Amino acid sequence: MTEKELTEIECGDINYSVYTIGKWDKNYEINLIGTSPQIPATQPTKKHVMLQMEQIRNARFTWQEKEVNGMIGLALQLNKQLQEKPVDDLIKQEKQEFEQITRELKKLKLKNNKETIKLDTNEYLIYKLEMEHDGIKPRPATPYTEEYHKKEVEEIKEKSQL
Repeated sequence: MTEKELTEIECGDINYSVYTIGKWDKNYEINLIGTSPQIPATQPTKKHVMLQMEQIRNARFTWQEKEVNGMIGLALQLNKQLQEKPVDDLIKQEKQEFEQITRELKKLKLKNNKETIKLDTNEYLIYKLEMEHDGIKPRPATPYTEEYHKKEVEEIKEKSQL
């Protein structure tokens, strides 16, 4: 079966990320995973999100003469209001947010890996994970996901220009 003929995916397929639109238990300002209403719906997606979070946090930047992790670096770029906070407060807040979002991720109720999801659904955001020269890139795999993704990118652009 070619990809064009594909009508559903298995929830355990590591080549896809599947999310529901929802609300996290806590409010997040710095942790980019928690600032998006996209909640992992499958085990591979949760694993991918946790690895992505760790990778971002492992990057290092200097802000106000202190070393900060990549999560803080990205949050400062995307939310200009955070630039007014003292760097020590940002570091403390990021650590607290990371610990909280990790707890939230661990307790998620996920779909069984053997279940399938039809690609014509509006219930889930589905991204196909593709390898590119600089890493894995998620590509919207459904028209619903494409529309949602475009809207979210526009909102991020607007927010980062404040």
